[in-house]
Amino acid sequence: MHPHQITSRTDETSTKPKNQQIHPKKSAKPKNNQNSGFTAEFLRLIKLLKYLGKCPLSIHQGRIFNLNIVSYNAQKCPWISTLLAFLYVVFFAFCLLQFGSLGVQIIPPGDTWPDHVTPRQVTSGTSTNRIFTIIFLSFEVTFTVDVILEYLLSFWTAKKFSKWLNTWNTIQERISDANIRCEHFADENKPSLRVSRTICSVVLIPLLTFGGLLAYKMISTKYFPASLVNILYMSLTVVCSAAEDAKCILMFDCIKTSFAKMRHVISERCSPGGEDVLPNEIQDWHNIIYDIRHQAVHCGKIITGQQLLSILLSIYYAAGSMCVACIVVKEGHKEYFIFITILLSSTAWAIVRALVRINRAVEITNEVRDSLRFKYEILEISNFYSTGKTSSKMSEASPTCGNEETM
Repeated sequence: MHPHQITSRTDETSTKPKNQQIHPKKSAKPKNNQNSGFTAEFLRLIKLLKYLGKCPLSIHQGRIFNLNIVSYNAQKCPWISTLLAFLYVVFFAFCLLQFGSLGVQIIPPGDTWPDHVTPRQVTSGTSTNRIFTIIFLSFEVTFTVDVILEYLLSFWTAKKFSKWLNTWNTIQERISDANIRCEHFADENKPSLRVSRTICSVVLIPLLTFGGLLAYKMISTKYFPASLVNILYMSLTVVCSAAEDAKCILMFDCIKTSFAKMRHVISERCSPGGEDVLPNEIQDWHNIIYDIRHQAVHCGKIITGQQLLSILLSIYYAAGSMCVACIVVKEGHKEYFIFITILLSSTAWAIVRALVRINRAVEITNEVRDSLRFKYEILEISNFYSTGKTSSKMSEASPTCGNEETM
C-alpha cells in the first residue's frame, strides 16, 4: 500500500516526474516495509474535515521511496473546500442573527419563523431571568464566533499541516532505510492510531448528547422547519468544534506513539544477550528521534491558536455556568432545569476537552524526557565503539550526530 501525500495545490498530479528514478535497492525491500504510516491513517479524519470545509488540502498517492514535492499556494487551494467553508460560515452567521442571540432577526417573524427577539429581551422580567438570558445567549455567541475563527485558523495553518503530514512519510522512509522492523510502527492491518474510536468519542458522543437536549427543548410542531434549522445550526457548530479536537488529539497521538515505539525499538535492540549494535544503527536512531521531536515542535505551532481559544472558552463557560447554577439552586427555579443541564453539559465538555489535550501534552513531555534518557544511553554506546576507532566514521555519517543540542 502506498503512502499518501497531502498537498494544498490542485494542479499537482500523482504522476511521477520523468527525471526521478526509484533506487533499485530501496524498491527491492520487502513489501511489508512499504506500509502507509501515520499520513494514511489520518485520511478518514481529513475526509471529515473536508466535508466540513475545514481542510483545504488535496490528496494524491506516491511511492514510499519516490515522494512528490509538496508545496502550498493559497490561491490554488481546492475550490470545493473554500466554497464549503464560505457556505458554513455564512450559515452560522445567518443563524446567529436569525435566532435572536444578538437582539436582531433577519427574516421577520411570521408563519414560518417564530419571534426569537421579544422573548429574549433582557430589559424585562426578574433579575434571575435577565442574568440567565444574558449568560445563555453569550454562550451561543462566543461558541459560534469561536467556530468561525477556527475556520480562519484552519486555512491559515493549512500549509504547516500539509508539511507536517508529509513529514511522516519521510520519517517512514528513514525507518525503512534503517532496517527497523515496521511492525513497531504504523501497519495498515494494525493501525497505531485509533482514528475511528477517536472520531466516535470526540465527535459523535457530544453530537448525540447536545443534539438530544436541543431537540427536546427547541423542537416545535408549529414552527417545525425553523426548529430543524436551529437544531442543525447547533449540531453543526458542535461537530465543527469537536472535529478540531479530534485532529489535535490524533496529532498528539502521532508524536506520543512514535516516541514510545522508537524507545521500544532501542530497548529491544540493546537488550542483554542480543546482537552487537552497529555505529550506523546508533546514528539512524539519533536522526529518527530528532525528526520526531521536530514534528512535536511543528505540531505545537499548528494548534496554538485553536488551543488558546479553547482554553479561554473553557474558563468562561465554567464561570458562567457556576454563576447560573448557584442562582437557580438558591432561588429554586425548577423550570430552568433543561437549560441548566445544557449549560453544565457545555461546561463539562469544554473542561474535558482541555483536560484531554493537557493529558496528551504531559504524555508527550514524558516521552521526550525518556527519549533524552535514551540519548545518553546511545552516546554511551557510541563512546564504547569509539574505543574501536569507529567514532570518526559516525561523525562523518551525518552532521546531526555532532549537534547534540538538537536532541
